[in-house]
Amino acid sequence: MADIKNLLIECDVRGERGRRGHRGPRGHAGATGPTGPTGPTGFTGATGPTGATGPTGATGSDGPTGPTGDLGTPGPAGLGGGDLIKFSARIFPFFDPGADPPILDSIWFLDDSVQSSELHRDASAGTGINFNYPVTSTRTFDSLAVHLLAPGDTDVPFSVPVGGTVEVQLVKNGVLVPGFVITFTPVDPAILTLAAPPTVFAPGDTYALQLTTAGFGFPPASSQTGFKVSATIGAL
Repeated sequence: MADIKNLLIECDVRGERGRRGHRGPRGHAGATGPTGPTGPTGFTGATGPTGATGPTGATGSDGPTGPTGDLGTPGPAGLGGGDLIKFSARIFPFFDPGADPPILDSIWFLDDSVQSSELHRDASAGTGINFNYPVTSTRTFDSLAVHLLAPGDTDVPFSVPVGGTVEVQLVKNGVLVPGFVITFTPVDPAILTLAAPPTVFAPGDTYALQLTTAGFGFPPASSQTGFKVSATIGAL
């Protein structure tokens, strides 16, 4: 019994354990310091070598053809189709200084026949046939070529005698056209050509080629052998 009492007394003497106090609040974090300056940029490294060029790609296919454009405005009408107007004749020059008045030259108008001796016109009397051909549409004459041939059947060149001349000139409406003329002298070849000043002929105009000989001498034409002439006018 005595032991139990002692034990109880010990229990009464020991006091109760006190409670643990609450933890105090956590302190606030300090402010962030300022950011330091940025350091210098490092050096750029060397550029590497350029790579090889790749192969060219295949050409693409052609695109579709666009629509056909409208027709343009028609140009002005031409002055006629280009062609050659040909003349020929057999000429018997006549020169008689003893006539009254003197006959110093002979004038001819060329047609398309080599047997055209009847076309001789006496310069003093004004006789003979004057071939004036009419035009039916606007034409432009711009060149002339003349070939003189010997009187025989072969195409042997004919030479104008010393002191003589042969002149072939375009006639428009009975008037000689200045500059549209070819003149043969003894030193000229048998063929001469001319790029003449363009001469326009309207419907109703007439044209002719006049041939004049001078200085061929006497006797009269009936006893002379004469010569042949072939001429061409270029026309547009």
